[in-house]
Parts: sequence; structure tokens; C-alpha cells
Amino acid sequence: MHAPKTTTLLWLAGAFFLLSAISVPNYYPAPVPVLGADGAPLLGADGKPLLHRDMASFHRMMLPGYVSIACFFISFLWLLARVFRLAYEHFIQSTQKS
Repeated sequence: MHAPKTTTLLWLAGAFFLLSAISVPNYYPAPVPVLGADGAPLLGADGKPLLHRDMASFHRMMLPGYVSIACFFISFLWLLARVFRLAYEHFIQSTQKS
């Protein structure tokens, strides 16, 4: 199996970036007051009610975005490594000629 070409890596990185931007949901959980043992809302030290957000459903909805962002970073780092390797090879060849 051959490594992908540089243009393929560039297209993959762009596609994963767009996919991660598209897959971010508009949903964000609403704050829910924290209730004490007696059922009354708990108050913080500043007198404001304590609030809680259930982020489990949000993170489940964000999971495809997280995977896309990870794939984008991997393909982008691979692309950078390839570009630096090609630039280093060009530098070595130019110094050996002179």
C-alpha cells in the first residue's frame, strides 16, 4: 500500500475540516437548577441559584465532530511532515550541488 499523494492529503484535510464544521450541532443544553434534599433550589455563596447542564447528550451529538477534527489534525500533521521532508531534501540537494 502506497502513502497518499500530497494533493490527496490536502484534499483530505480540507474535507475533514469542512465535515467537522458542518457536524457541530446548534443544540446546547439548558441550565437546570440544582435541587437540595428538600427539593428547594440550592444557592451559591453569592446568593445566585446553582445551575447544572447535562452535557452527556451534547457530547454524544458532538462525537462525529470530534472524530472529524482528530482526522483533520492527523492529515494536516502528515501533510506538514511531508512538506518539511520535501523542503529538507531540496535544501540538502542544493547544498551538495554547490
